[in-house]
Amino acid sequence: MRIIGTLPGEAAISTSTLTLTDQYQVALDPNLRMPIRNHYLPWTIAITVLILSTSSPGAGQHTAALKAHTFRALDGLFTIGYEQALHERVSVELSLQGGHYINFRPNRWEDYEVRGIGAIGAFRYFPVTKNIGAPRGFFTYAALRYVYLNETFCYTASRTKYEVGGNLVNVGLGIGYKVAYRRMGLEAFVGWGTGRLKSIDDAYRNNIPEYFQSSIEEQEHFPQLDVAICYMLSPFSKD
Repeated sequence: MRIIGTLPGEAAISTSTLTLTDQYQVALDPNLRMPIRNHYLPWTIAITVLILSTSSPGAGQHTAALKAHTFRALDGLFTIGYEQALHERVSVELSLQGGHYINFRPNRWEDYEVRGIGAIGAFRYFPVTKNIGAPRGFFTYAALRYVYLNETFCYTASRTKYEVGGNLVNVGLGIGYKVAYRRMGLEAFVGWGTGRLKSIDDAYRNNIPEYFQSSIEEQEHFPQLDVAICYMLSPFSKD
């Protein structure tokens, strides 16, 4: 038995108490927007603190970078990453991503949003190492992404709300370039890929209009276009 949602001061409504016609509908106050619960935030904070606490620069360490993406952050999707050079031509990166993947309200009656949290792992190769080395300069990369998603669609005209979870798995390729001076750097990259979006309840998700469903399905192509601000944990040149 799955609980759909509640109103303040009312008991929870389960699918077993609804008719077939209204099986996935819950009457809500038009001004009420139920927050999407995210139980993974404590893990995100813990992993971030662990990365920061173990990456202090020292003599003989490889060059590393802590970075924050900028373009998507303006839309409410936040990404922080840690990159570590393993060789002058090779680096690896781990990023944590979370927030709004989509927040779309085309009119006063419809409201659609997709929130999620996930991780991105990337392997980077630097073909040109003359006078510079990883993680600075031109690079190509392969990336793998996993995201846990939660879709919510509200139609205030009929006071109806649908909410369903799912996950997204992607692989992609791209190119980019990073410049740095002492401890500050700037990185731009672009990439594309493929993937799979899976809902935990396809029949329930079909209640969401197809137009909105297709907007999140575009994320299956793993579009990547962003600029990241970098903090170098060990400088490229002596202070």
